[in-house]
Amino acid sequence: MGAFAAAFFLYGAGLIYMASGSVTFADLRGVQHASPLFVSGVGLVLASVFFKVSVFPFHLWVPDVYEGSPTPVTALMATGTKAAGFAFLLSSAFLIPPAQAGLIAAIAVITMAIGNLGALVQKDVKRMLAYSGIAHAGTILLVVAGYLRGDLLHKEAVDAAMFYLAAYVFTAAGAFGLLASIEHDGERATTLESLKGLAQRRPFVAAAMTLFMLSLGGIPATGGFLGKWFVFSVSYRSGFVAATVIGALLSVVGMAYYLRVIVAMYMEPESKTGTPATAHPAALPMALATAVCAVFVLAMGCLPGYFLDRMP
Repeated sequence: MGAFAAAFFLYGAGLIYMASGSVTFADLRGVQHASPLFVSGVGLVLASVFFKVSVFPFHLWVPDVYEGSPTPVTALMATGTKAAGFAFLLSSAFLIPPAQAGLIAAIAVITMAIGNLGALVQKDVKRMLAYSGIAHAGTILLVVAGYLRGDLLHKEAVDAAMFYLAAYVFTAAGAFGLLASIEHDGERATTLESLKGLAQRRPFVAAAMTLFMLSLGGIPATGGFLGKWFVFSVSYRSGFVAATVIGALLSVVGMAYYLRVIVAMYMEPESKTGTPATAHPAALPMALATAVCAVFVLAMGCLPGYFLDRMP
C-alpha cells in the first residue's frame, strides 16, 4: 500500500510538471488552478500525503500496522512520519484551490469521527492509539482548511499546526516509549488487561503514562490542550463553526478511551491470567527519554508563549 501511495505521488508530480513546467514551490505559487492536468496532479499528490498522515479515506492501514509492528517502530511511524507528512502538506497547501476548503474541513471531521469512535471499542492499547492518531490527524487537517480560507489566518494556522504537531509528537512518543518499556511477552503487554495494577508495580511509569493520556485527551496544563485550543480557534475564525463544534465534541468522546487506560492502571487489580507481569527497573535511556517527553508536554501546556515566540 505504501508503494501504491508513492506511485500516486510520483504520477501526480508528473502531471503537475506537465501543466506548469516546474515542481518547485516558488514557481508553482503563480500557477492558476484551472488546468485539468494541474488539478488532477494535485489530487493525486494529496491522496498520497493523506495516506502517509492517515486521513480518511486512506486510514485503513493504520490500526493493523501499528498493532503488528514492534512498538519502537510504531512510535516512529506515529510521530516522525506523521509530522513529516503534515509539514509537507502545510508547505504545499497553496496548491489546493481555496474553493475546496469546505471539502477539506468535511474530511477532517469524518477523520476525527472515525478515529475517536473506532478507539472506543479497542482492547489493545497500540490499536487504540492508532485510532487516536487518526483522530489527531483529522484535527490538524482542520488547520489546513482554515489556511485555505484567506491570507489573514495563514500565520495563525501554521503556528497552530506546528504547536499541535510538536505537542502530539512528544506525547505520542512518550506513550509508545512507555509501552515498549513494559512489554514482556508481545501481545499481552499492550492490552488494557496487562496494564491493570501498573500503578502498584511501576508507579513512575503509570504516572508518566497518565500525563501522556491526559495530554492526548486535551486536559488543561498539557501541550495537548493548548494545541487543540489553537486549532479550534483557527477553525472557528475561518468560519467552520459546525466543524469546530463537532471536533470539540469528538475530543470529549476521546477522553473516554484515554481514561480507560488510567482506570486500568490505578483502579483495577492486576490480572491473574496469562504470563505474570514482572516489575523491572527502568533503563536509563528510557527514563531520560520519558522525562524529556514529559517535561516538554508540561512546558508546552504551561508556557506556550515561549514556544510560539520561537516559531518561524
